[in-house]
Amino acid sequence: MHAKYANYIETPVTPYRHAIFSKLIRNITGGTVCDLGSHAVGHYWALGYAERADDISFYDIAQEALEIQQRTIDGLSPDELISRYGDTLAFLKDENIASGDPEQMAFAIHDKINTLEKFDFLNDEPHERFDFVLAVESLEIVRTPDEFAKAFQSVRNLLKENTGQLLAVIVPYVSNDNNVQTLCESGLEGTLNPGLKEIQEALKNTDFKHASVETVKTYMENYPDAYFISASH
Repeated sequence: MHAKYANYIETPVTPYRHAIFSKLIRNITGGTVCDLGSHAVGHYWALGYAERADDISFYDIAQEALEIQQRTIDGLSPDELISRYGDTLAFLKDENIASGDPEQMAFAIHDKINTLEKFDFLNDEPHERFDFVLAVESLEIVRTPDEFAKAFQSVRNLLKENTGQLLAVIVPYVSNDNNVQTLCESGLEGTLNPGLKEIQEALKNTDFKHASVETVKTYMENYPDAYFISASH
């Protein structure tokens, strides 16, 4: 299932992914970055910030996802970047989010991504803190309100005191259909399905001083709205 999830990111870039790069990822201006719950696609989002970052870590609970991720990164030559993500590179260049140059991108990916680590944000204690935590479609993979609160506390513990920033995307589903149930069984979706109210409560209870939540249309039938979160201490 993780391989299938990785493959979807190679489809033509969508307005939803445009928005993630434009509204969130462009705000990563440097420093250390943790992609929390990177699945097998952290390298894709890193196209939008790797050139600016000092160091990048991918954390995920699934060893399979990390192994797919490592193999993908190992094979990312400039030509492979053009073949897989040419339209994304063009978009990033046009929007002044990244250079879009495949040679610079490939170098940054290989030079900056130094850690791929199995990490359970509900149970593991972080051993370092980051300037940015990026969480794209991961914090909602929980079963209960307590777990959702714990996910945000884990982010809090991963961020540097006073300066760290969370950039996250949470996408609730409308119908608990067969596809959602399969994703839940595979650890790629959660049964809680938190919405705006739950997100705002989690941010408040985790004591983020500066937080904003924006609703963005995804144009996906069962996931019509995404919540873009920016929060700092």
